[in-house]
Amino acid sequence: MQWKGQVVIFSPEERKKARAENREVFGKSGVYLYVNENKNEKTASIYVGQARHLDSRADDPKRFTDDDGSTKYSSIVLITREDDLQMDENWRQHLEHLLIDNLTDRSKRKGFVCENRTREPASYATKKERGIIESWYSELEKELEMSGIAGFDSRNFFAPVTQTYHCESGKSARTKIFKAKCEYSEVAGTVHVLKDSYAAIGRCQVAVTHQRVKSNLIEKGVLIEAKLNGKDCYRFSQDFTFSSKSEATAVIVNSPRSWNDNLWFAE
Repeated sequence: MQWKGQVVIFSPEERKKARAENREVFGKSGVYLYVNENKNEKTASIYVGQARHLDSRADDPKRFTDDDGSTKYSSIVLITREDDLQMDENWRQHLEHLLIDNLTDRSKRKGFVCENRTREPASYATKKERGIIESWYSELEKELEMSGIAGFDSRNFFAPVTQTYHCESGKSARTKIFKAKCEYSEVAGTVHVLKDSYAAIGRCQVAVTHQRVKSNLIEKGVLIEAKLNGKDCYRFSQDFTFSSKSEATAVIVNSPRSWNDNLWFAE
């Protein structure tokens, strides 16, 4: 079967050049991968997403820049259909599910990290459409393997070393009630918050992007209303991985305070 799709791979530093050379792909709908591979440490992490306009995910440095200004990912992979064919929402969601499910399963054997911890709503694609998408996906896997993308080729990785941290609101706190425990990976830059951690009830005192993340977690039931010491807060109903220290801190604490501002403590 001749695969009818397009894959563009580039580093964050090369995005302007890649965009100039692949304007049609950047302007189309599709799925994308953020890949962080550390060849010295032999570690890798992968995030899967989908968008109506890939440009919004590939040419926005805020999405792949860490708190200190460094890039969180070593490469960006854009995936779309060939020529003028677009991916409608059902296509994107079903393809995203296939990628996440397969990477999550494969990560247990190969040692890399799949950063996706929650799934988007199920696709409403028909049985016939799902069959077409799944055949297309099988060929996509081969393309990514030949391109040497971590998680798709035969390489194994070492699981990144993590450090356990905790944070807790003071006894005198009245509204911002939180108590959380997480595992921070310096290599991946991710913060894995453990189930039954607690987050402050508000969200208006942080950046809009972080407000959206918190709203999304509430809508999906990852954060549910709870009480801690008789005071209102949210509880994590499951483990969840944040892409950065600032994102985790903003969602849990509802404050512009930084990770190192006498807030998180190593165990």
